[in-house]
Amino acid sequence: MKSAGPPIQPQSESRLPPAVAGAPTRIAESAASEELPVSEACPTCGQKAYDSVRPPHQLIAWQWNRICKVCGTHYAPPTPPLLSLGVTLAGVVLLVIGVVGGIFSLRSGNVLGLMLQAALCALGAISVKYGYRSLVRSGSV
Repeated sequence: MKSAGPPIQPQSESRLPPAVAGAPTRIAESAASEELPVSEACPTCGQKAYDSVRPPHQLIAWQWNRICKVCGTHYAPPTPPLLSLGVTLAGVVLLVIGVVGGIFSLRSGNVLGLMLQAALCALGAISVKYGYRSLVRSGSV
């Protein structure tokens, strides 16, 4: 029996733009080890046309990374300022709850509660650090 055509090749998971003649194409996976430039438009050519790609090996991503349709540069969009403020405020709330709960756990001798409150404080501190850093260095985080 004859086959209907060539075998179907599975599609790759990366959504890279076709290579532009003479322009270097940077694949998303290669950028995992290097620091990406943060910009609203392409930092290389200034164009605003892009394809979105999932950021590799990134724990928190508010928006997907971008690959310029013109030159193929891989870059990340900046964190929105309102979101940075929200993360900072949520971190402060977690810190306050962790400290107050830790005091009560310490006074009652609850070791497990104290460890949980310490973890809550650590999460709050990380949130405050990220939110503050993205507010202060807006457009670079």
